Amino acid sequence: MAASTLLWSPFRIREVELRNRFVMLAHFTSLETWGGEPTEDHVAYYGARARGGVGLIVTGSQAVHPTGQMTPRYGRAWDPALIPAFGRIADEVHRHGAKIFGQLSHGGH
Repeated sequence: MAASTLLWSPFRIREVELRNRFVMLAHFTSLETWGGEPTEDHVAYYGARARGGVGLIVTGSQAVHPTGQMTPRYGRAWDPALIPAFGRIADEVHRHGAKIFGQLSHGGH
């Protein structure tokens, strides 16, 4: 199989099947509110990458505890109130056929 063909072939990570092997790596988007909440700009940003054909998106870091939030715009994965916002992002990415993984972290404070 040619390398270019392999890149476009489906790939499985345990129970998750990716449509291809193109991955958008995690990076800070600066789209969070100053309180670390996901925004509708996130929905559009990640949705555009999924629509563009990437198979997997890895989000920027999301703190698992308030003491791990390194900047005011650092995502707040510990907050159950934000589940609907994260859900809108996931729904948009899935609507375009891609998968999304959240990068969980702690700033070490």
